[in-house]
Amino acid sequence: MKEALERGATATVGGLDAVGDRYVAPTILVGVAPDALAATEETFGPTLAVIKVADIEEAVAHINAGRYGLGSAVFSRDRGEAVARRLRVGMTSITMPWCSP
Repeated sequence: MKEALERGATATVGGLDAVGDRYVAPTILVGVAPDALAATEETFGPTLAVIKVADIEEAVAHINAGRYGLGSAVFSRDRGEAVARRLRVGMTSITMPWCSP
């Protein structure tokens, strides 16, 4: 987390003080560089690293380039299953709203 913050990411929830003696509070990092440790290494604790990509192709390439690939989630109104099938991960959840608000 520290390295991502030093490279320009922002903690919108949590941050460096989220790591306690017996727990880690939830942390959301935005603006994480694609090659930052928070994006490329397995994080321990409730940490979400948000990485901006140009399109689905770049997102799939980034996910498939990772060496862990334990799990992923796809949020889509119409292409969720097609995108999920392209991911080389152990488990993918697909969230597809059935009704528009």
